[in-house]
Formats: sequence, C-alpha cells, structure tokens
Amino acid sequence: MSLVAVAVAVAGLTVWLGGTCRDPSAPVTPAPLTQPCSSDWRPIRQASVHVMPCIGRSADGITISVEVKAIPRDGVPGEVTVWLWLMRRDQQAIEDRAFDRTRDESTLHRCRVRFDNGDQVERCGPFTLAPPAGDGEYTTSTSARWHDAVYPPGWEDPGFAGTQGGFLVWKEAG
Repeated sequence: MSLVAVAVAVAGLTVWLGGTCRDPSAPVTPAPLTQPCSSDWRPIRQASVHVMPCIGRSADGITISVEVKAIPRDGVPGEVTVWLWLMRRDQQAIEDRAFDRTRDESTLHRCRVRFDNGDQVERCGPFTLAPPAGDGEYTTSTSARWHDAVYPPGWEDPGFAGTQGGFLVWKEAG
C-alpha cells in the first residue's frame, strides 16, 4: 500500500486529495457498516433524558450503544442509569405483546451517566455482543431511570419493550 497525494486546481483554489493506493492483489476487507441509530432523539421522561439507541455490525458480532442527553428543565438530571439490550424483531411476539420473548438477558448492559450541563451528550457503550443464534432483524432497546439497579424497571413484565433504535438485518454466514 502506498500513500498518494494529488493537488487539483479548481477555480483558483488548490485542493489536496490524499489517500492510499491498494495493491490489487491484496485482499479487500469490506468497510464496517455505519451504526443505524434512531432517526431522532426519543424522550424517557422518567429520567429527564432523550436517547438515541444505535446498533451496528462488527467483525466480532453486533455492537449496541445509546447516545443520551438531558431534557432541558430546572437544571440537569445529575446522574441517571441507562440500560440497553439486543431485541429481536419477532412479529408474533410483538403482536402478542410478549416482548420478554424478544430479549436475551445476556445482552443486557448498563451505564451510570453523569450530566454537568444541559448541552451535554454522553454515550453508553458501544458493547460488542456475540453474533445472534439465528437470522433476523434486530434492534437496540433502551431504558433509563434516576436510580441504579441491575435490571431496568419493568424487565420482568412480558409487556416491557423499552425504547428502540435503528434496525439491523443479521444473516448467518454459510
């Protein structure tokens, strides 16, 4: 691999284009997919935060993370706990409101996030999860609250789904 720099003069401006040249016989590794996130900030009022859950593909499996920012009000929320987990989009479970069948406890992670000002954005993750056991559509689900606990409130409730982010279609190799 060699470094290439080219100067291009356009309308009196000199623009440097830099990059690398790949040996044509070298193997090509596809670029990692960008992490699809929710398209907008989603409020979790019980913790006075907005969240933007994200999911992506890595060489080792699936990565999940969540961006968190304070909801403007009297000051900032201080510390909140943010939970996130992998959720499988199982249409029958969703129709039955049996969201407990869409999640696997081994994918549950949590972060304690501290806000010092209302403009602050913090990230929980990324966490890399083992590849899912089967093909399907997956998302990151999240919840947040003021208090800290191992599980998010409602985790034991079959109807608890959390707040979802972008989706990722997973296909097993083979």
